[in-house]
Amino acid sequence: MLGLAGLLEQTMSPYSANGTAQVLAAGPDLELKPSLALALHLVFHELATNAEKYGALSSPNGRVKIEWEIGPAFNARRKLVIVWTEQGGPGVKSPQRRGFGSRLIEKILAGHGGVRLDFSPTGLSCFMLIDLDRSDVRK
Repeated sequence: MLGLAGLLEQTMSPYSANGTAQVLAAGPDLELKPSLALALHLVFHELATNAEKYGALSSPNGRVKIEWEIGPAFNARRKLVIVWTEQGGPGVKSPQRRGFGSRLIEKILAGHGGVRLDFSPTGLSCFMLIDLDRSDVRK
C-alpha cells in the first residue's frame, strides 16, 4: 500500500527536480488502497500539469502548497481534507466554461467525496473532501 505522503512525493517529483522548493506538502501520512491512490494521483497530476502550464509552477517565484488533515466532519466519523493552493504565479481568471481537467477532477473524486475549485486572482485553490468511512481507504 502506498501512503499519501509517498504518493505526493512521486507525483510531484518532476516539479521539484530543478532544486527549488516550489512544492510544499504537509500532513499526517495515511495508507491508501489502490483505487483511492489512483484517483488522487490522477487529480494531483492534472493539477500539477495545469500549474506548470498556466499557474504557479510556470513562474520561478510560484509555489504550490498541499496540506491535508484527517478528522470528523459532517455525517462521517473520518474525513480527509486536502487543500491545494497556488501562489506567486500569473494572475488567474475564472474560466468561461468548465474544461476537461475540471470535469475530470470532479468525476474522479465523485465516488470518494467532493471537490471545489476556486479561481482566485492570486492563484488556484482546490479543496477536496474524502469520506474515509465510505472511500476505498485502509483504516
